[in-house]
Amino acid sequence: MIYQEKFKVGLKDVWKGKEVSNKAILEYLEDIAAYHSDSVGYGIHTSDTTHLTWLLLDWKVKVIKRPQYGQILDIHTWS
Repeated sequence: MIYQEKFKVGLKDVWKGKEVSNKAILEYLEDIAAYHSDSVGYGIHTSDTTHLTWLLLDWKVKVIKRPQYGQILDIHTWS
């Protein structure tokens, strides 16, 4: 299953005036993983009843081109 969301690069996400920071990139990926798990019933709101959740176990990120302030990102994740 593929899940996707659009994110807009905001002011808090940039460094050196215009490019997205490493921290912001990881936060986008963390958010999309959480939204994906919510969409299939294993999110933060259901963990008390299901006793199940998804975990983000590893990061392998290679930044080829940094998005800039105001740019719309289309981020996908899959299980």
